[in-house]
Order: sequence, then C-alpha cells, then structure tokens
Amino acid sequence: MKIESVYRILFFILLPVAGLFAFVDFFAIMAALVQPALWISVFIVACMVIYIYTSYRFFTTGIQQAKPCKHSLKDLIKVNAFVSIVFVAMSYIQLFIVLTQPDIIKTMMGPLLAQQQTNMPQGATTDTFVSMVKGILYFLAIFSTILLLHIVITFRFLKKYKQVFDVE
Repeated sequence: MKIESVYRILFFILLPVAGLFAFVDFFAIMAALVQPALWISVFIVACMVIYIYTSYRFFTTGIQQAKPCKHSLKDLIKVNAFVSIVFVAMSYIQLFIVLTQPDIIKTMMGPLLAQQQTNMPQGATTDTFVSMVKGILYFLAIFSTILLLHIVITFRFLKKYKQVFDVE
C-alpha cells in the first residue's frame, strides 16, 4: 500500500475528531475567559486542529492536485505540528500517570463529586467517573498515536514535495 493511501486513511480518522475538538475548543474559549489557566489547553487544542486542517490542504492541493502552495502553509504546518507533538506527549503522560497510580483519579474526583452530589444522576458513583476518565484517556492515547504517525508522514512529505512551495 502506498504511503499516500495510508495518509489519506489517517485523514479520514483525524478530520472528524478535529472537527469535534474544534467545537469543544470554541466553548473552552468561553470558559477560559473566566478561568485564565485554561488558555494553554485552548491554545494547544487549537494548534492541533489547525495542524490537521493545514496538512489536509497541503495534501489535497500540493500533492493530489500538484498545485503550488504558499510558503506560509508550510510554516503553519511545521509550527502547529510541533505544538501537536506537545498534545501527544501530554496525552501519553496523563495515561501513564493514571495507569501507574489509579487511585489519583479517585483522590482528585472525590471532593468534586461530593460538592455536586445533588446534581449527579441517580446511580452515579466515583467508580463510574473513574472509568469514564480512563476511557477518555485510552481514546486520547489512540488518537495521539495516529496523530503522531500523521505528523511523521507529513514531515516526510514536506521534504519530498518541497518543490510545491518553491513558487511564490
């Protein structure tokens, strides 16, 4: 199977998830207005979404259609790819911490759930939320692996198809 076909398949996986992350990031911007510590997370997720979109534009325009691309597109891909690698690293670190210290989620979630006891659905326990967090982290680990593979292939394509960016 050609690497372009694998790359296209990775796009079919990444694009819908990037759309979901863009939607969530929009609302996270509003939350970040109240809680400034969220700006870093908002920035990292936005860069990941921008990376997926710009690499898709490069693939469809520069590789498939063999049309010239602006040099700024290459810069956007590179910068946002590096920030996306930070997203991947954070996802792996979070999963590693949860796998090595599973009680840390209960310790963190316990006081939060105690405060929200009146708003919680019937039958919701700490174990329910712990399993939800673990499921989310497993999903992020799989997504991050696919994203990292995509980034590696993108950098190879940027070298291989550098002539696409030569035209101003």
